[in-house]
Amino acid sequence: MSRLATVFHESFALNRPAITQVLEIASDEAQKVNFDSLRESTSLGANYAKAMPRYSVGAGLLEDRSYCLTAFGKFAQQHDPDLNNPSTLWLMHYHLSAPAGPGPAFWHYLVSRQLRQGAGLERASLIEAVRESVLETEGKALVDRSARTLVTVFGGSYTKSDALGRLGILEETDEGYRVLEPDPPNEWVIGYALAHYWDSVWPQFKQVALAELSEFGGFSSLFFLGTYQLNSRLRDLQSRGLLELVQIAPPHQILRLWKSPQDFLEHIYD
Repeated sequence: MSRLATVFHESFALNRPAITQVLEIASDEAQKVNFDSLRESTSLGANYAKAMPRYSVGAGLLEDRSYCLTAFGKFAQQHDPDLNNPSTLWLMHYHLSAPAGPGPAFWHYLVSRQLRQGAGLERASLIEAVRESVLETEGKALVDRSARTLVTVFGGSYTKSDALGRLGILEETDEGYRVLEPDPPNEWVIGYALAHYWDSVWPQFKQVALAELSEFGGFSSLFFLGTYQLNSRLRDLQSRGLLELVQIAPPHQILRLWKSPQDFLEHIYD
């Protein structure tokens, strides 16, 4: 899966009202999402018209290059056009943070490796983490200004009320940020994200060790889920016939019974 380049943001944090305007254009069969259509048919300024379609791709709402609505984008645009429902926000967060895209690599690195509930994060340490991530994944050495901007864009996307702030993942402090304890998403969001994650990480397997979901930097860390919370959501999905927990003897396994992420999509607002 292709993913966003590191410098995609035009120095702006994610902005939901702006993204809703992008999705309105994308849902109109008579129009295509591009710079000209956004400038002519929305209130977005020039740099927003560049950045927000990219954010829409990273958040899993638009397809890369074509800027057509994804299945998730179409469903969200129809049922939650203001992108205000926690289930929508959690899946936007998930796509931005997924290990194989569509979000940028540094975003996955920060969420999976740096965000630990209750932890205080100094800006200087986040800047260094971003620089290390970009050097590792892209072989590029970021100048301090670019690294600082990435941290500001990332932090703002989780603290601003018109971004993903409602999830309660981060709060800003004098030194940087503090990681909060967000309310976990429902089982349908977890199921949709797990199906997407599985397709990118274990596409050749029908069954994997349950413990792999809870490894450091793995699936459960993207949602700040403890073992009990994760197992509770998985049991809910098992009761609906979408997966099977094979726990006769260790190592315990999880068997996928779903066909695609869309098996969960129609229920995410239940």
